[in-house]
Amino acid sequence: MGKVKCADCGFFAQRNKISREIVEAEDRFRSHGEMAVKASSNPSHGDPLFGPATEAIYDSFPVCFMRVVDFRKEKPEMEFNLRLRVEVASSERDCVSYTPWKQGFSPKEHFEMNLLDAQRTWQVERDREDKEWRNQQAAQEHQWREQQAAKERQWRLEDHEAAKADARENRIRHWQNIAVGLFVAILSVVATLAAVWLGKLLGE
Repeated sequence: MGKVKCADCGFFAQRNKISREIVEAEDRFRSHGEMAVKASSNPSHGDPLFGPATEAIYDSFPVCFMRVVDFRKEKPEMEFNLRLRVEVASSERDCVSYTPWKQGFSPKEHFEMNLLDAQRTWQVERDREDKEWRNQQAAQEHQWREQQAAKERQWRLEDHEAAKADARENRIRHWQNIAVGLFVAILSVVATLAAVWLGKLLGE
């Protein structure tokens, strides 16, 4: 935040002389340093020429609701000096508590609005983080399921390949057994024929 002016801030306030309540600083006070007045509570203070006496409703010094500035200490001579009031209110300064003035709202209401804005911002940020976390969890779960599915496919492929290898080996053994059987049968036939032939030769 750059330089700001107290006159534009919702926390720039005045204190009621009687009730001591801190209220919104009026526009004329912000721009011209003029104090709101009322008829004097003491009628004897009036003047036949100038009419009934008046008295200020608020203290001469403005109030910072957030207590960032103590105007009484900063500029004690402004008490009866409109020019100094305007000068102080319109001078630029650094302030982390600055809140744009919304006419018709008290400093307390400005503070409460800031709290609500902060709560809304916090809630939005929390919802965003929660959504990001849920998306991250969903992505991780999806990735895990994909990995499990890939492993399952690999296991099935390996089982299929193993089954094919077993079937191939079984076929080889089967044909090997047939070949051995045929060879034994042929040898048996040959031996029989040889024995017959040899017997004939010896008989002659």
